[in-house]
Amino acid sequence: MMVEVLTVQAETGRRMFQLSEAETAARESLDLAQQLDALHPRTASALHTLGPIKYDQGDGLAAENLFQQAVEFRQLSFPENHIEILESRIWHRAILTLQDRFREAESSLLDSFKILRG
Repeated sequence: MMVEVLTVQAETGRRMFQLSEAETAARESLDLAQQLDALHPRTASALHTLGPIKYDQGDGLAAENLFQQAVEFRQLSFPENHIEILESRIWHRAILTLQDRFREAESSLLDSFKILRG
């Protein structure tokens, strides 16, 4: 329960451009989720929440890594075409695009379309 509260605080802080407070809440959420179960979907959600905060702080590489980890963790819990996996993949591709890594983003996006089609 506390993990979810911290996640909401992090997301709200990001929307209000209070990035330092948002990062603190997101990291606390991640720490708690990892203590409960490192491979639980809440851990992936905490990673996913921290990704856009790091990007907004100007750390695109950290954001990319967080989204990649979120995808990997979510793949352990959900079927390949689950919406939460796709959500993290879309964010990951967006970060690649914002870093002018268009070929990687395109290739990765095409892979996602193949998964959706089955």
